[in-house]
Amino acid sequence: MKRLLKTAAAALILMAVFSACANADAALPARAMGSNPNPADRLNLRERPGADSNSLGRYYNGTPVNILSSAGGPWLYVSVGEEGLLSGYMDSRYLAFEGTAAYAAVQTAMPEYAENSTSWTLYDAPGYGAGRRLFGSGNRILLMGFTSDWWHIRVIGPQGGTAEGFVPAGTLDALTVAVVSNPNPADRLNLRESPDASAASLGKYYNGVQVEILASAGDGGADTWKWVRIMGTDVTGYMQTQYLERSGMPVASAMPTAWIRNASGTGLNLRADTSTRAASLGLYANGTQVTVMGITPDWYHVQIDGKTGYMLAEGMTPSLAFDLGR
Repeated sequence: MKRLLKTAAAALILMAVFSACANADAALPARAMGSNPNPADRLNLRERPGADSNSLGRYYNGTPVNILSSAGGPWLYVSVGEEGLLSGYMDSRYLAFEGTAAYAAVQTAMPEYAENSTSWTLYDAPGYGAGRRLFGSGNRILLMGFTSDWWHIRVIGPQGGTAEGFVPAGTLDALTVAVVSNPNPADRLNLRESPDASAASLGKYYNGVQVEILASAGDGGADTWKWVRIMGTDVTGYMQTQYLERSGMPVASAMPTAWIRNASGTGLNLRADTSTRAASLGLYANGTQVTVMGITPDWYHVQIDGKTGYMLAEGMTPSLAFDLGR
């Protein structure tokens, strides 16, 4: 009798454990996105639950993640991408979960690429023996994650259809280059701190300025904003997609010419940033001509002698108004 009671008690304990595990998994949201505090960092998909386990790929902020089950501690068993082609373990501390404010606030850091080949292959798994699909040119491509040998990508077709899979590392074309193209050449395009028309402006840029597209951004996945880097600089921010020309069609430059005219000195420093304490890239005499790419209330972002940097607006002529621009 005692043995029967012990057996029954053990069974009840096991049932309770399994029930607790089931309830814990049931409480997990179905979806999440990568959300590193540093957008330049990537989140590892691990072979087993542990920071010392082999990495199956490193994934950018904004990558969709499907939650399959809890794996103890901060670890979750997940599949990656809308199609869930690759499974492994991720640290939940670097995920934003569906239905939370953090999820709604994630800004994608997935780089955007172009593929101009007339025919190329997308694999269903990271290996040449995997199933394959053929694609052509005219697609947008987002890099979700990578290893040293394979890239895990999402393909967005001209009509909005999507597909996911793997390509050998390095086979895609360079990051997409776009050109500022306002309908009114006298207008300027704001580089915003975040993908929102009310966000702080980091500068207003003229038609003809080239930018590297780093990622797409917008509410609900809408392609209304681009995270960009001003070409040849480390300056990044967000620009509205509709005012960027990406087709390769030429855009007439509206970048004005300006001259140094510092009434309180003999010239101006070209600065690495918008601060008089920033490193000087060179001292230029009054009368020196520069090309103005963009402006802030106090600084001109200029090109001179193959260099790009900032000069104080008060020492430049003509005076360019900051209060216009999209």
